[in-house]
Amino acid sequence: MLLTLAWFAWIGHLSSGPIELDTPLPFGSFLTNLAHAPLFGLAALWVCWALARREEPFPWPRIQVGSALFVIGIVAFYGALDEWHQSTVPERSACWLDAVTDTTAAACVVWTVHAVGAANRSERRTRLILVACVLACCLAAAAATAFCA
Repeated sequence: MLLTLAWFAWIGHLSSGPIELDTPLPFGSFLTNLAHAPLFGLAALWVCWALARREEPFPWPRIQVGSALFVIGIVAFYGALDEWHQSTVPERSACWLDAVTDTTAAACVVWTVHAVGAANRSERRTRLILVACVLACCLAAAAATAFCA
């Protein structure tokens, strides 16, 4: 759990200053919004890693409905808290759709961790889940780009 707290602290540090891009990137605003997905997705992974594990067929986080809701809830709460924090930082703004991207990424990580640890897992199913997750995070970031100035 220490890794999770350190990761959340690092996210808080990142959101404490202005976003500075040395060179303009094509789709820069979209990429900035999409950056929420790996940051908060990794936070979800660290929370999952702290969950109880099953040992068979290999040590892996045990994802059930309650634990899935716990992980997503923790990340969603911190995402909302981080957006509030950004609203207090000069040269930064908050957008609830960024928190949606954070929560989407958390849900995708929980889904993927569950799929990888499932007894009936398959490579094809896992690939489809990953593609669906990338699309979901891109859609959430596109909505944040379109509706948040």
